This record gives sequence, structure tokens and C-alpha cells, in this order.
Amino acid sequence: MSWGFKFSRPEANFSFDVSFLKNPWREKEIRNENNKEFQSKLIKKFMEAQQETMEFATNIVNMIMFLNTYFKDETIKIAICCSAGEYRSPAVCQIVSGMLEEIGVEHLLEQSEQSKL
Repeated sequence: MSWGFKFSRPEANFSFDVSFLKNPWREKEIRNENNKEFQSKLIKKFMEAQQETMEFATNIVNMIMFLNTYFKDETIKIAICCSAGEYRSPAVCQIVSGMLEEIGVEHLLEQSEQSKL
């Protein structure tokens, strides 16, 4: 799930802060885009272009695989957080979800109400 820290702590077994990643909101092209669908694509592309994003997402996927191996009967809820939960965390959640889909891991993606994606 994506989450914004300004809304308290998420109800999750694990939470990871992605506030260290560059914020797409600081990019004028993204911030000034009026077409929400196109803006979402720009945000995701901006995040995927950061090597740190892809390394982080890969590490999250590896951790999920590890947890699924040892806690097969448990529901594992992971929150990926940033300050507001609008851009970075939703984008990273989508990237992680795509990686999990590629390797056939069943999961549910929840985006915060504040998500701009």
C-alpha cells in the first residue's frame, strides 16, 4: 500500500520511507500537466528513471519473496510511504506491483486516497 506520513503511521507489518527519492512534484512539466492520466504516466516514468527507485523496488520484491517463503499462511502488509503519499510512494507501489506480477506473485495493491496516480 502507499501511504503519506502526514496521515499518521500506516497499518502495516512493514513500512518503508521513499522520501529520499527525487520528488516528481518539483518538475514543472509534471506539476503543470492538466491531463491527469498523462500526468500519472509522467510521474511513473520520472520515478522509473531513477536508479535508486528501481534498486529499492527490487529489494522490496526480494524481501516479499523471502517473507512469503517463511510466512506462507500470514497476511503480509507492506506500506511504502513518503511525506504526503501523493507521488513517490504510489509510483513505487505500482513499480513493485508490476515486478510482482511479472514473477507471478499474488498480491493486492492499495493506493492512498491522496494518490495522484
